[in-house]
Amino acid sequence: MKNKKKILKITFTILSIVLFVGLIIYLFPTMKGITTPEGRLKFQQKLDGMGMGKFWVLLALQFAQILLVVLPGEPLEVLAGMCYGTVGGTIFILATVFITTTLIFYLVRKYGKSYIEQFFKKEKIEKRIQEGMKKFFCDIMKALGRNVAI
Repeated sequence: MKNKKKILKITFTILSIVLFVGLIIYLFPTMKGITTPEGRLKFQQKLDGMGMGKFWVLLALQFAQILLVVLPGEPLEVLAGMCYGTVGGTIFILATVFITTTLIFYLVRKYGKSYIEQFFKKEKIEKRIQEGMKKFFCDIMKALGRNVAI
């Protein structure tokens, strides 16, 4: 039973990686295309014909850009500005970044620890967390101008 769970988890991990790589390959030409002024204009015209669907397309692209860190974000910001204007585009980007980042935070909070514990021992994870907290504290103190020795 335990062996089946482990195989299932490894399979899920591999499928997730393949899905993300496939998504990157699929979205890369679109993202690369909207880095040029002509590409942005062409994409905007395509979106304008979609009505309310452009909101969902831009939301999906923003989610993909945040989740798949290798996709550039600037073209999406420019595109949102072209579609919704300066203020509307800014609000759209801020709202979608908030939504997707919050979603990722809660997904990691719920599934992250149990997922990582499948690959590393709890003691090693706790040790890394403690080391990270010490380093973070020291960095904060240095930023405040205090001398701190570990």
